[in-house]
Amino acid sequence: YYTLQHDIDGVSRAYHSTAQQLVADLRSVQMRILAATSLGFALGLALVAMIWRVVLGYQRRLVEHIGDSEHRATHDPLTGLANRTQFREKINSMLAAVRNSENHVSIHLIDLDRFKSINDTYGHPAGDRVLAGTAQRIVSVARSTDCVARYGGEEFVVVLPGLDAGAAETVCRRLIARLR
Repeated sequence: YYTLQHDIDGVSRAYHSTAQQLVADLRSVQMRILAATSLGFALGLALVAMIWRVVLGYQRRLVEHIGDSEHRATHDPLTGLANRTQFREKINSMLAAVRNSENHVSIHLIDLDRFKSINDTYGHPAGDRVLAGTAQRIVSVARSTDCVARYGGEEFVVVLPGLDAGAAETVCRRLIARLR
């Protein structure tokens, strides 16, 4: 009996020792897996953050590009004023707003006399400076609610909403004085 008990105790100790070693090995593997998983998770988060930064950069540039494209489509590149397309949109909305009201809208067309002779005599860069300067002078007289546009080569249009005939004439005289 003693030998059998001794053998059983030996096997039990060996089994227990082996089991303890297996548990220790499993804990070690578990810790390595946890460390690798944590590292993988951290790398994944870093990758997501980098991708997010790139996407936001592209989105910002796209929004800027769309805004620039819209501005170029509706404004004269030389003077920065509304172009004919933008003018038509604004005049239509202004006329619709006053159609059923007591308000008035006055439209003033400005054509630069003998402008062709400026281009012919002094060259197109000089003509461009005259057009840009004319635009600045018109804008300096206009209110923020007015629509100022370059309608054609040397033609400008100013729309004055909400002014009666007397007030519109006063603004017109100020425009003429400013352009002389």
